Amino acid sequence: MMCIFTKKALGLILPDAFLPFVGFSTLTSYGFHAYLSRFYFPVKKGLRQQWIAQHTRFLLVQSGISAFLCLFFFSELIDFALYILPIALATFLYSAPQIPFPLFIFLRKIAVGKTLYLSLSWTYVSVVLPLLIGNEAIFSLQNVSFLVNRFLLIYLIAILFDKKDKENDQSLAIKNLITHLPIHKIQQLMACCIFAFLGNSCIFLYETHLFSLFFFMLFPMILLLMSLRFIGKTDNDYVYYGYLDGLLTVSSFAILL
Repeated sequence: MMCIFTKKALGLILPDAFLPFVGFSTLTSYGFHAYLSRFYFPVKKGLRQQWIAQHTRFLLVQSGISAFLCLFFFSELIDFALYILPIALATFLYSAPQIPFPLFIFLRKIAVGKTLYLSLSWTYVSVVLPLLIGNEAIFSLQNVSFLVNRFLLIYLIAILFDKKDKENDQSLAIKNLITHLPIHKIQQLMACCIFAFLGNSCIFLYETHLFSLFFFMLFPMILLLMSLRFIGKTDNDYVYYGYLDGLLTVSSFAILL
């Protein structure tokens, strides 16, 4: 859905295989990562962890089927392999430290910046990759401001996830900025990101004069700001994996209406 927003917002012409490829790649990555999470036990077991523990076989089968379909659509995008393969490797390395073998366990000692790493990866997939495949100039002011806008939204939501998982990440010795920052420093970082998001959105509006698109970009941030106090008081999995993850798709649904 995030790629759809980029495609529509920037008027990109993309191969028919691109969106299915990203979709099945996402299912493969999510399923693989969730399956591997059964090899470690978080301090707090929420509804998500309980569901994963009960459906490990389903996750493995789902990941296998999705991987097969992903490879099928990749065969249609082989001309763009130079752009796709680096992010495929980066996605694997994000989950690799969970694999219970010495080489991969060693990665836990050197893997740093989980929040930033994940945010940059998703920004690449949802903005940079469509621009590259659509043969558009990445470094125009319009495209840069759009890219930064999407990154800051993803990063803010990732911060909230890591803030919730802080105790678990500390118990697993995961090296991450959010894990080591005190709460008031995390709040200051979030405030900086919010102001940067709003300022960058104004730059996009100034460059494009597209008020409707400006609103579509702001809408998920408005919803996030309205619900921040509530989110800070709960660790409910439906709120995080339903509502917060869903905010990333709000602009896509809005632009399709």
